[in-house]
Amino acid sequence: MRLKLPALSSLRAFDAASRAMNFTRAADELGMTQAAVSWQIRQLEERLGVRLFARDGSRLALTASGARLAQRTQRAFDQLYEGLQELQEATTLRISATQTLADWLVNRLPAFRNQHPTVLISLESTPQLRDLRGADAADLALRGGRGGWAGVEATKLIPALHTPMLSPALLARAGPLNEPSDLLNYELFRDEECWVPWFRAAGMAGCEPRYVPTDYFTQSHLATAAMAGQGVALLNPILFRCELSDGRLIRPFDITIESDMAYWFVHAPERRNEPAIVALRAFLEAEIAGANGSAAAA
Repeated sequence: MRLKLPALSSLRAFDAASRAMNFTRAADELGMTQAAVSWQIRQLEERLGVRLFARDGSRLALTASGARLAQRTQRAFDQLYEGLQELQEATTLRISATQTLADWLVNRLPAFRNQHPTVLISLESTPQLRDLRGADAADLALRGGRGGWAGVEATKLIPALHTPMLSPALLARAGPLNEPSDLLNYELFRDEECWVPWFRAAGMAGCEPRYVPTDYFTQSHLATAAMAGQGVALLNPILFRCELSDGRLIRPFDITIESDMAYWFVHAPERRNEPAIVALRAFLEAEIAGANGSAAAA
């Protein structure tokens, strides 16, 4: 029959007293009174039916039973503290993200690691929202959509902004873009749900643009094709700030529209206050605030 363990508080009091060989110093270590330490140890002795300490005048000594128990409690608490320290030193966050958001996040992970070296990131790209509660669940997800997913908590990170972008090589090859109407001389990547309202915002409602005869279904693929000079893409300036700043993409006009979609930071509600999740969410919100400011100023 398995022995029922004594109260952990009694074992902690005994461990501290056995190392200090002084109830007062043990009380200081534990943030307790000397009387409370003495009471905890008396409760432990009564629970076990053995004496653990003996007094010789003003001196405190372990009995033979106390010495045997002290060896084990010290080893057990040392292992427990080591395990807790390991958890604090290295936390792995498993992140499920769409391809576009995974590519965007990868470029920002070095800066995050500099700020939080004990948080390790495991990133996978998946098209569907993964289970965030099962045994093999991801810790959080980065997803595009309208939000409102059942059973999870979603924080809006990035608005769905759209503005034309293209490569410097295509601009040099196909001619100047001084006015939005100059886009009619270019081939555009087909995204009529966004091009139609963008042309309306540019004062060109009803125009008939030419589209590239290839469809791409993610912002990441569109950006890659645009950087290769294959056409003009409607892209989110927040997601592609790095490509704009280093000149791989050009944003010829400051006309930007916003759709009702967005990009979201998603996790189980009960995990909202976990330190690693809080740290990553705060880092991404600060990163996006800076990128959004740059996009508005452009």
